Amino acid sequence: MDFSMWMMVGLFLVLLVLVYLKTGRAPFPELVQGGKLLWSILPRLLIGFAIAGLVLAILPESEIARWLGAESGLRGIGIAWLVGSLLPTGGPYVTFPIMAGLMRSGAGMGPMITFLAAKSLLGPIRVLAWELPLLGGEFMVSRVLASLFVPPLIGIVGQFVFGRLFHS
Repeated sequence: MDFSMWMMVGLFLVLLVLVYLKTGRAPFPELVQGGKLLWSILPRLLIGFAIAGLVLAILPESEIARWLGAESGLRGIGIAWLVGSLLPTGGPYVTFPIMAGLMRSGAGMGPMITFLAAKSLLGPIRVLAWELPLLGGEFMVSRVLASLFVPPLIGIVGQFVFGRLFHS
């Protein structure tokens, strides 16, 4: 198990104890509620991981490393910025499995941070389906223009921080 898995196990155990101390009983109803949540999102997760597998089957690892690897520099950040900004599908059920697969296949930290920031800030579903109709065109244009150059900056800083903290 990796560090993040140990952190999740530790958090789970702490929460079990806290619920027991607060309620004086074993947290079975809460665990059943968590199981119901898992059951409701499981189809989305399965489809998301299947999509990630298909995307990775189309893109050879050598191409992923060349275009999005740690050594791709600003070109990789630019590609991730463009793809993250234009990718219309997904939500977290598709986005995170694709990102995990890309990272395992050689994508660098900077491009992946850029991709996630671009998807979050500039994704067309968010902008066109939510912001434009609910908040209006003036808000949407102002927010998009203000956010446009944030993803590559986050990616550049993220790559720097990653390099200093984990590969120094």
